[in-house]
Amino acid sequence: WLEAEYDFNALFVGPQKLKAAPFASVYLEEDALVMGKSTLSIREFMANIGLSISVVNNIPDDHISCVLEL
Repeated sequence: WLEAEYDFNALFVGPQKLKAAPFASVYLEEDALVMGKSTLSIREFMANIGLSISVVNNIPDDHISCVLEL
């Protein structure tokens, strides 16, 4: 179990550079930053169809879990 937890953290959580960041903006933005223009585009798209991300989750709108749920 510890090995799986280590692998998961290395891929998605950190603390070092993520091997598979779960945010679309990391792959779509020139600077590979979270909360870039692509995040705002996803937020705007969701708002246009009447959806939004709950502030309880406190994660960017382009997180893979949000995009899959969309």
